Amino acid sequence: MKDWSKFLVREWITSVRDDFPREIAVGFPHMGRTKIQRGDFATGQQYPDKEEWIKLVKMYSSTGKYNIFTCVYSEEQKKNNLMDCLFLDFDDNTGGKSYKLETVLRDVRTVAEHFRSNYSVEPDIRYSGGKGFHMYVYFPEKEFVNPKSVQSAIKREVLGLGVRTLDLVGESNRLCRLVYTLNVKMKGTPRLCLPIDLSWSASKIVDQSKWNTEYMEVQLYPSKKFGRHLRKVNKKIKDIEDEWGERATKKAFEGKLRPCFEDEIVASKFPPTENKQEQWTSVAWEYLRSGYDVHEVYDMMQKWSGEGFNPETTKYQLEYAKRRDMTPRSCLNLWKIKWCMGEVCPLFERNVLEKLGNEV
Repeated sequence: MKDWSKFLVREWITSVRDDFPREIAVGFPHMGRTKIQRGDFATGQQYPDKEEWIKLVKMYSSTGKYNIFTCVYSEEQKKNNLMDCLFLDFDDNTGGKSYKLETVLRDVRTVAEHFRSNYSVEPDIRYSGGKGFHMYVYFPEKEFVNPKSVQSAIKREVLGLGVRTLDLVGESNRLCRLVYTLNVKMKGTPRLCLPIDLSWSASKIVDQSKWNTEYMEVQLYPSKKFGRHLRKVNKKIKDIEDEWGERATKKAFEGKLRPCFEDEIVASKFPPTENKQEQWTSVAWEYLRSGYDVHEVYDMMQKWSGEGFNPETTKYQLEYAKRRDMTPRSCLNLWKIKWCMGEVCPLFERNVLEKLGNEV
């Protein structure tokens, strides 16, 4: 590499789509992160512009002693609900289980192929320099009604592929490790966070992060097709939020099914394995109040329950619920009995988080 310094600056700027001001953070190994911000340090209302951002990255990366992070989205994007990429974090320690780097890499390949074959998008994939990978999926910038719900919907889509090591689909405030900076948390030779070729083996990726002979460049391939897919997801979320503009009341439930009671969601949860009675009755009450008759709900219960179906008990409980005109459970109560879909649902923030004072 003739001019390593110019190469680094170009890759740093490209990796954040040359969009500033943008948050930057540094941290000592095993000591968390210390945010570096312009303006009021306490409130963080201002973030470094391009010149200051590059200056800070150069200053801290040159020491080889710091982990350096930057925000996935610029300050303007965060303020205006704009997104031009999705950030997916794959980790060797997800859901309380530990996986080998080869397993994480296999999941990354599965997801990359899914995006490639379904949305004609080539993800930008980087080794974290530690025990996982970062994937960026680019599309034309667009304003979203609820970015967090869109991100959660994509996470659910990816988890449906059977991958085990997806840790998160980063929300708007997510900090990520800056490309071509060192991961100084690892013991031994420091490793670079760097772009990779998915044909590489896990061992070659680790070797490259130590010695870097390939000099892979960050590649941005925005996909209009993936952007259209996200617009459809966004519209569905907007339609649901418009429909449920007011908090659910007894009257509001009539003729409507909330997202967590859609057929495929119920089918994936039946028969219930915990809070069985509460979850079973929640489904029955929701469908009966939404205009389905006892025979229709009976048939659906039979389909969902499979071998665990009890004809006599089901018929008795449905007829009892119909006679008593049982009121569907609130979103908050559905969360308490572990039926709620969580962040995937557009109603979650309004009907659960606000009720709990954002302590979920």
